[in-house]
Amino acid sequence: MNFIKNTIITASAILACAIHSQAQRTDWANYGETPAVGQKQNLSLDNRTVRLLDRVVRTKADSLKAINNAQIATVRDANGLLAIKMTLSGGGMPAEPNVTGYNNTSQAAIRELRSHLNDAWAYADIFVDGHTDNVGPYDENMTISFRRAMAIGNLLIRLGVDSARIRPRGFSYDYPLADNHLIEGRERNRRVEVTICVSQAMLDRL
Repeated sequence: MNFIKNTIITASAILACAIHSQAQRTDWANYGETPAVGQKQNLSLDNRTVRLLDRVVRTKADSLKAINNAQIATVRDANGLLAIKMTLSGGGMPAEPNVTGYNNTSQAAIRELRSHLNDAWAYADIFVDGHTDNVGPYDENMTISFRRAMAIGNLLIRLGVDSARIRPRGFSYDYPLADNHLIEGRERNRRVEVTICVSQAMLDRL
């Protein structure tokens, strides 16, 4: 069953990656810009409910800040709802630019993240975004970034997260966090961002 789940998620993510690779960006100077996360849903939430959700999400984000070697932040998703972003980079990613897996540091961080995805949080949508530095051709980096996301996505599946909740995506070097001319900048840009978004299924269980 796990093999079937992994095959399905791999096939769908490859298609998404192939579609995205058609449109190469040319404006990489805006450091810190990040791709949109979440999928637009037909949610009917009043302001009071949104404020309550914000408190729930911030509380969970605060609990995740104890995870070693991971950066935790909150961002707004496509629905205007607060989401939690975990960034694994630097010491959490392999030092070699073309390596697509993860090391023991990232594995430990993901295992700890998984332990927090219980109760209603087990029904959150999880976007796993892979990024690279700008060494090498754009399309090759697209493949590397996608495989980098898949490595973390498949780890979450092996740890028991429902594959239907995971959305792996690759972005090549479209979204640098730092200057790719610097060694330290390239290290920061080789990263995976795991963003946990509130879903309707999660709302139904809160």
